[in-house]
Amino acid sequence: MPMPLWLAFAPYIILGLLAVIALVIPPVNACLERVRIGLPFPATTTGYGVGQEATEAYAAFAPLTHPGTLLLISAVVGYLLYSRRGLYPAGKGVGGILSDAAREALPATTAIAGLILISKVMDHSGEITVLALGIAAIAPSTLYVALSPWIGILGSFITSSNTASNVLFAPLQATAAQAEGIATELAIAGQTVGGSTGNAIAPGDALLGATVAGIAGSLGAILQRAIVWTLVCGLFLSLAALGLYLLL
Repeated sequence: MPMPLWLAFAPYIILGLLAVIALVIPPVNACLERVRIGLPFPATTTGYGVGQEATEAYAAFAPLTHPGTLLLISAVVGYLLYSRRGLYPAGKGVGGILSDAAREALPATTAIAGLILISKVMDHSGEITVLALGIAAIAPSTLYVALSPWIGILGSFITSSNTASNVLFAPLQATAAQAEGIATELAIAGQTVGGSTGNAIAPGDALLGATVAGIAGSLGAILQRAIVWTLVCGLFLSLAALGLYLLL
């Protein structure tokens, strides 16, 4: 059955309206942000003396303003609109839709969840601090500056997210920069631009795109093509970082 253009975009229009109401209007956002969920987490200390303070709500988030909640509401409203107009195939109910979604999303979701877990284990176990001090001990300043974008690229490759890469390696970059006597801002800049570049070869991102496109079995071919451009961009980023370091 033909679908009007406005109806095809209805879930996206609803998502945009919800985002504006929940995130942009300060009084509404402040009210919704009051509801936060997070589990308590005890204090921990590793054998190297790296500690994590106890917290009442670990990684607390506001469910009423979370992007996932806004997406879920938009999807439910979209389903109701399409269902009332008979736009779904006969016998295609909620169960069938959820089954199809799970089949398409689970491979990418599993991979991304595993990669994010790696980043948090490295952070809480003190590996980040040990790596930073090790880098400072063996790498001269110029070499470290040239390598800073590549650390960001590695972070995105591991976690499939520039944000997660920064969470994972920004503390390492800052600690190593201080030990090397380098401007922390330069190291973090290299980390961030490297993380953005590394998304091109992040297996989780590539897997998600391949899954959506229906070619999940082509992950290797996708990464093969992307890695060449990532290496070229990484080289230019290293040269730019060195240039800034020499100018500062």
